[in-house]
Amino acid sequence: MNLNIQNTEKKGFIHYVESTQLIRSYKGKIFLSKDELRSEQLLIDLSQDLKSKIKLLLCLSRRLFRFYIYHVIPFKDQYLIFGLKKIFVVSGNPGKVIKDFPLSGSRPLIICADNDSVYYGEYFGNDQRRPVKVFKYSTLTNAIEELLLVENIRHIHGMFYDPYTKKIFLTTGDEDHESFIGYIANKNIVKLVTGSQQARVVQLLFDEKYIYYATDAPFETNHIYRYNRVTASIEQLQAISGTVFYGAITKHGIFFSTVVDTNKNLRQDSVELWFSESGDKWKNIKEFKKDIWPKKLFQYGQLIMSDKQFNSSAIWFTPFALLKDQQIHKIEFN
Repeated sequence: MNLNIQNTEKKGFIHYVESTQLIRSYKGKIFLSKDELRSEQLLIDLSQDLKSKIKLLLCLSRRLFRFYIYHVIPFKDQYLIFGLKKIFVVSGNPGKVIKDFPLSGSRPLIICADNDSVYYGEYFGNDQRRPVKVFKYSTLTNAIEELLLVENIRHIHGMFYDPYTKKIFLTTGDEDHESFIGYIANKNIVKLVTGSQQARVVQLLFDEKYIYYATDAPFETNHIYRYNRVTASIEQLQAISGTVFYGAITKHGIFFSTVVDTNKNLRQDSVELWFSESGDKWKNIKEFKKDIWPKKLFQYGQLIMSDKQFNSSAIWFTPFALLKDQQIHKIEFN
């Protein structure tokens, strides 16, 4: 299979893809497209006050203040928008803020939705190791409610909807005993993988037979794995040069991207984009160089890639804290 990687003319982040319909954000504005960004409609501009507009003005200011749109999910006749330190509930037509809620934690790395609710978990420093909350939003209540408390972890990395089992999964960190992959069952957690840095994961990707994941272990060699749903066995597939935050799966194959992270024993000059057509063999198909700005202030080099890309003929992502910072790219399959 030939992959064509293109730098588009658009800036910002792609949050959701359904066939040719896309949701993009840029400088606090949310855009809807029905034709892969060839034309767009402005849904809403959330940058209403002068202070927000200043923070959103430049790539570096957005990175410095961690101030941009993190997630957008269309949900029933609404849009849930996580960003600018809040959660906004926006009507579909016309775009109007129905409610907004304070965001608990700094910013959730990955959120999810099933048919009934939208879910997110607290992600924050949590040096005191207080219990960490999982929240859900439902249109029945139009409220964000606490679903459960998770004890003996630092924070939640991601929340995921498994379309095959209809379960809500989560990943956690950071110490060995705090790291696991599991799912929620009757407000309890069933752990599938746990107990080491090789269970410290952000992104999960699902197909009918396997759960794919790649580790977020800054002081160990990282790998791509898959968990067999039938046998519960774990297969180590590929060693990679850095930690992983994001990935996506399509009918054409599976993607994971590495991060320029804190440990200088891991790769510091570039991030790598890994691809597998079948899940068995993996290839580093593209590298993106880190820019000159320091990681502590201006964030780690990474490819921000939504896992909410369904039935699409392309994969969309954004280099972040890299060269071509915050310019939307896409991969077409030939």
